Amino acid sequence: MEKFLKDLTTQVRGVSYKPSDLREKDEGIPLLRANNISDNRLAFDDVIFVDSSKVSEKQYLQDGDIVIC
Repeated sequence: MEKFLKDLTTQVRGVSYKPSDLREKDEGIPLLRANNISDNRLAFDDVIFVDSSKVSEKQYLQDGDIVIC
């Protein structure tokens, strides 16, 4: 039986934000961007932080998630 990825997963789009939504480290939610993926690993040395109102519950990275950019 043939299976498609779309039938086995749920796609979650990234966070949209404006420069005015950026926050200091202790005031915002860390946001991973495409440049935070390097050599098959997540790189946390250039993380930005956004206002929590910009991130929905389903956009938080969960154990077992697959990150594609």
